[in-house]
Amino acid sequence: MNKGFTLIELLATIVIMALILLLVMPAITALQENNENKPYEYYGDSIEEAAKIYVNKEGEDITDIGSSKWQGCIDITYEDLINSGLLKPFDDENYDCSVDTKVRYTKDEKGRESYDYNMTCVDKSGNKVYEHIGIENDDECTVVDLSDTTPPECGEAIGASTEWTKENREITMTCTDRNGCESVTKVFDKTTKVGYITVVDGKGNKRNCPVNVYVDKTGPKCKSSGGGGWTKDAVTLTGTCSDDESGCADDTLTVTKTYDAEINSTTETPGVVRDKVGNETTCPNQSVKIDRTPPAYGTIYSTCGDPYGIGLKAYVVIPYSDYGSGLGLRQITSWDQVTGPINQGDHNFNGAPESADNLASHYSWVGFDQTICDMVNNCSHIRYERFNHVSCP
Repeated sequence: MNKGFTLIELLATIVIMALILLLVMPAITALQENNENKPYEYYGDSIEEAAKIYVNKEGEDITDIGSSKWQGCIDITYEDLINSGLLKPFDDENYDCSVDTKVRYTKDEKGRESYDYNMTCVDKSGNKVYEHIGIENDDECTVVDLSDTTPPECGEAIGASTEWTKENREITMTCTDRNGCESVTKVFDKTTKVGYITVVDGKGNKRNCPVNVYVDKTGPKCKSSGGGGWTKDAVTLTGTCSDDESGCADDTLTVTKTYDAEINSTTETPGVVRDKVGNETTCPNQSVKIDRTPPAYGTIYSTCGDPYGIGLKAYVVIPYSDYGSGLGLRQITSWDQVTGPINQGDHNFNGAPESADNLASHYSWVGFDQTICDMVNNCSHIRYERFNHVSCP
């Protein structure tokens, strides 16, 4: 007699069938999805093949450099392939596979090629039904001409000026080149009228671009005049300004300083000159020597001796000095009881600081009239009569 399944056996069978179904369903679903995606994958393959034909067809014209010696990448759009007749739209009119669809053609410096593509398919409602992302880095493509030996073109000099300044000037030079060229910024911190900024293209070619800098950090030049040797007149020093960069300020084209009192200095300056951006220069030193004091007499005295080797025993010593411009011309006339006036002759001391005259006589007294001047003709005069000698043996 046949028996049916027990409740426990029936439950066990149901559990086993459920487990089998759980294990099989993902594979069935994947197989089903794979079958559903097959048309899109085939279409993607056709897009890639059409791109390869497009590249071969375009040849060197695939880039605007007109050469096959390049490296980088080129994006070929869906429209490029459709318009060239190498690709037809997806064969199911209910779906559109042109959304963000493009092929990236890449070539390295050794000429090795590769193709990757992005494709998105949507239904008529705009719902995404398939997507393939083969371009990992979707940045803008650039191409470097490996045969390029032409330096980049200089562009705009941002920050350049023809107005002088003494501050640092920052200038950015833009540039253009088919291989790409990055702007370069340079800070000019020294005196410069026209400077240069070097720009480099993607191939390493360089060009020095001239820029108007007009930075003046150098003080103007000053030429001093008016000083010199001794005088008893007023002295005016003059400083004359010159500047090869921004030019001299109008109020310091010429500077002067006047001296009208006694002075003996070698470190006097006419002043300070300034350029138009504020740089200053102290004019070189000049000698200013003003002497308005005549020579001074010392104590006149008599003594015994024979200063001239002529047997005289008594003579008068007349000392004098000048510590300014120095002693100049001396004139003296002497006399005694017997001989009368005697012109002792003129003598020029040529700037000596001090000297003396010795007047000798056999007699009991002597007189003299003397004028002594310094080198700038300040003069002193002295007259003595009946000068008693000392008693000499």
